[in-house]
Amino acid sequence: MTFYPLIGMIGGLAAAAVTFWIARGGRGRPLHLALGGISVSLFLSAVTTYVLMLSGPQVPSLLFWLSGGFQGRSWTQLGYMTPWVAAAFVGALICRRIIGLFLLSEQVAAGMGVNLALWKPVLLILAVLPVAGVAPVAGPVAFVGLASPHLARLLRPEGPGWTLGFSAAIGGFITLSADFVARTVALPRELPISIIAALIGGPVFIYLTQRRDLSFRGER
Repeated sequence: MTFYPLIGMIGGLAAAAVTFWIARGGRGRPLHLALGGISVSLFLSAVTTYVLMLSGPQVPSLLFWLSGGFQGRSWTQLGYMTPWVAAAFVGALICRRIIGLFLLSEQVAAGMGVNLALWKPVLLILAVLPVAGVAPVAGPVAFVGLASPHLARLLRPEGPGWTLGFSAAIGGFITLSADFVARTVALPRELPISIIAALIGGPVFIYLTQRRDLSFRGER
């Protein structure tokens, strides 16, 4: 498992690069970026399904990992993923001023002297790092990464540093709440945490996408 995060980071960067390449057809607008991400996700889901068909007796364990969960995980697995998450969070805090300019728009950031060709890949790597550390341990947990930043922005924090902190706290709260429900609602069995997280985060994200001030809608 030591090398899984590195493999995950390489795969995540490759998927993100393809997504950005697709989005450039729409000049990188948020809507086209989302559509590009959906396209890449559907393609990789098809590849995953094909791999499952060839996995034989390992299918149940792979299915549980794909559904997301912490069953059977220990402090050892926490030690594997902590450096990746910590490095990304500290790096994001160091780059908080750049992130704040990007939140306004790429044009504003470029006008303020930000080198887009340099900082966009740097921020992309910082975004992929925590996912690369967590996914090998817990699998894909849906909607937490989508809903948490927008919920944090509703709190109107004073600066991007506070936004990052609130996003981490809200994401952790959603994950812990989903894990608690997954462990208790169907005793003695444990449900996949991704199901509970989707039930919590899905409606929240749908509500957020309907807000007129949500930047995700992008084209106004």
